[in-house]
Amino acid sequence: MRHKEKQINAWLLKFLAKSKQLISEDLTIEQFEIFLTIAVEPGLIAKEIRERLNLSGGMLTRNTKALSTYYVKKGDKEEKKGLGLVDIRPGKYDMRANEFHLTDKGQEVVKKIHEEIAEVAQMITGLNEEGDSPQLELVKGG
Repeated sequence: MRHKEKQINAWLLKFLAKSKQLISEDLTIEQFEIFLTIAVEPGLIAKEIRERLNLSGGMLTRNTKALSTYYVKKGDKEEKKGLGLVDIRPGKYDMRANEFHLTDKGQEVVKKIHEEIAEVAQMITGLNEEGDSPQLELVKGG
């Protein structure tokens, strides 16, 4: 693998780690894929997400539940759970088919992810064939 490819891979790993920090350290790859799919196409129904990502119904249900907000009854109280990034609503055309949308919190996370992507893209486009980046050298003080 050339140095340039190693640099790009290192930045991609940094991006994924930063995305987990923005969302949750417990975030799984499946949850991240589902979250980004909903961000790109809000209003998808469960069947469409399952088909796009090749997920089982149970896998999608567990992961969208974790991405949304739900409550667990503990004695007399209800405890709020989930990441609060996705809103699950009855479908516009079929009330039996849930639609998935980002919450305001989810949209804020997407904005931060876009900023991270722009930063990484700027560094990657500045790479020469050897994997050196004039922009990175300036940041390092080189």
